[in-house]
Amino acid sequence: MVLSAICTVAPAMARAESVPLSESAEPELIDVGQQEGGDHGTEHGHYNNAFVLKIAHVETRTLVAPPGEAAEGGGDERGFDRRSALGITYERVLVPGWLLAEIGTLLSAEPGGDVAFPSTLLLKIPADVAEAIEAYFGAGVALEMEKHEGLWTPNWGAAAAFGAYVWIAPETGFTVDCEQSLLLSEGVLAEISLGAGVVTRF
Repeated sequence: MVLSAICTVAPAMARAESVPLSESAEPELIDVGQQEGGDHGTEHGHYNNAFVLKIAHVETRTLVAPPGEAAEGGGDERGFDRRSALGITYERVLVPGWLLAEIGTLLSAEPGGDVAFPSTLLLKIPADVAEAIEAYFGAGVALEMEKHEGLWTPNWGAAAAFGAYVWIAPETGFTVDCEQSLLLSEGVLAEISLGAGVVTRF
């Protein structure tokens, strides 16, 4: 009886040992690189909004003076102004990695004591310069409210800008930018601002 059992078990064990390794069950391997996944572009893809707070240096030059002021002959001193400003900007992603929309304004005081807040509405094209540096170029519409005889009137024009973000964390970084506006009302004003500040994404 023992001999019969041995004759039955031995062939079965031999067949099990002869099964190729490739046909046996193997644990599924996980690609760690795919699991962690994502490059710099996809890492921040879920941030659709940005808020910028900056300090800017603003220079305004009169290219073509209104007829009444031209007759008075104020010279270059009346046609040039420089001042500091506080800038506030909101940015929204329209097409991830391709198109952004930005609305911003600068708050400052003019030499006469009136408050000025030139604003811009820009469409911007971003470009990744390095893993933590993002540059952009934009163009759009400029608007500055001017006060004449106690009434505020709009002064429209065109604007262009370029700048860069330096990210020190996925949602926080620094920004530098340059904006150029050409304002058209009774005269023609050229305005340029150089700014630097902090940016946060959410």
